[in-house]
Amino acid sequence: MLNKRRPLAADTVFTLAMICVFAVTSLLLVLFGAKVYKNIVAQMDNNFQTRTGLAYVTNKIRNADTEGKIYLECQNDGSDILVISENHGGTETHTVIYFYEGWLREVLKEADEPFDARYGESIVAAADFTMQDRGDGCLLFTLTTVDGSVLRMTVSLRS
Repeated sequence: MLNKRRPLAADTVFTLAMICVFAVTSLLLVLFGAKVYKNIVAQMDNNFQTRTGLAYVTNKIRNADTEGKIYLECQNDGSDILVISENHGGTETHTVIYFYEGWLREVLKEADEPFDARYGESIVAAADFTMQDRGDGCLLFTLTTVDGSVLRMTVSLRS
């Protein structure tokens, strides 16, 4: 009787050890997969927000693209702002898009009001955003994301 119980106990211990190894391996695989998934989702979210911000600027330009209504203006501090001039109910308004304190921002103001960068609505977080009039009817926008990647977009003015 003693001889029969020892092999049975060894089989049980071996089986339990294999189940434990399988459980630990499965847990490590799930944890590794969750970390990879989290990184992918974070990158996708960052890309989506950045591209959405640039698409927003493009759509604002396209919606208001009439002769002389879209231009870049240099501020006293050396920064550029994009001014989109529109007429709403007899009142001329300016939509101003600019970079301030780590954000691409937008403010809607009447044409005769002074521009104050502090009051703009945040569009997208960025490390840097530059605007350049290429002189051929195209505006070049360069956005440096918070993680350091650089996105460039050229918008051709139709008017």
